[in-house]
Parts: sequence; C-alpha cells; structure tokens
Amino acid sequence: MFSPMQLEKTWLEEIAVEAIGIDDVQRDQPQSYQLHELDFDILKNAEHPAFRVKLTVEIRGANDGAYSAFRRVRIVLWGEFLFPLDATQEVIDSLIPLNPLSILYGVARGIVAASTGTSPAGNFTLPVVDFIQVLEAKQQAERALVEPPKKRKRRSIPAKAEPQAEKKVNGTGTE
Repeated sequence: MFSPMQLEKTWLEEIAVEAIGIDDVQRDQPQSYQLHELDFDILKNAEHPAFRVKLTVEIRGANDGAYSAFRRVRIVLWGEFLFPLDATQEVIDSLIPLNPLSILYGVARGIVAASTGTSPAGNFTLPVVDFIQVLEAKQQAERALVEPPKKRKRRSIPAKAEPQAEKKVNGTGTE
C-alpha cells in the first residue's frame, strides 16, 4: 500500500566530516560514537497540505577512551512532503512527523555513507535511531518550556503554644 504522502524533493543544507589522520586508522578496531545532536523542525504550508522538514544529526567520537575513526559527522537535510488536496487531517496527523523523519534519516544515512566512502577508515554509516523515543523526548522538552514551574507548597509552622500557668502539685500528686 502506498502512502498518500509523497516526498517531493530533498536538499542538503550542510555536511561536515572530520576524520582522524591516515596514520591513526585502525580498521579492525571497534569504534565508539555518541549522538551529539538529533533535532528537527517541521514547517507547514498555510495554503496546501505540504510540509518542509529539517533534520539535523551530529555524531561525535565518544570521549570514553575508545577508538573513533571520525571525530565528527554532521548533516542538515531538508525534505518537502506533499499530500493530495483531499487528504484528511486524520491521515496527515497519522504520518506527520514520524514518517518524514524516518525517510529523511534514511536519505541522510546514504549521503553520509557515500561521502565518507573514500576515507582511509572506510565509510561511516549513521546508527539506527528510534524516532518514537526522539518524538517523545522533544514533546516532553516542549511541555517543560510551556508549563510554569510547579510551586512548592509552603509548610505552615505551627504557632508557638502559649505557656500555661504552672500548677503546683504536692508530693501526693494532688493540687
């Protein structure tokens, strides 16, 4: 079954690759990387059911003492996604933002692999990403910006009790 959403075009805004020196290449060594940035923006066309999606991905060599053939790999990629004019909002909501992000990430993986293919360390493939987790984290961060901080309840400090008049008690326990 084909999707009503179509990828009209993609364009590359930025790609940066910083590889280690050729003398430091260790092809058989396991490599360690960390996801430094994974972000996106979605712009909706006000007149047509169309969206422009910007995806930013940056991977850096991990600072854990392990080997990394690439110090940094960064890509910023845009895609324009179109829907038929008769597409319902329900259909659009079921596809945006998860599908465009997954599609653009696949395109980004291919571009990065091709761009790094002539490196002495061999090509670099962006790791697989769980975009459901990415979306949940971004929504949570946006809610934190919108919601005012919760006020802490002040504990009421009981007023000091008035000193009671002392009763004199004789040795028998009676007054």
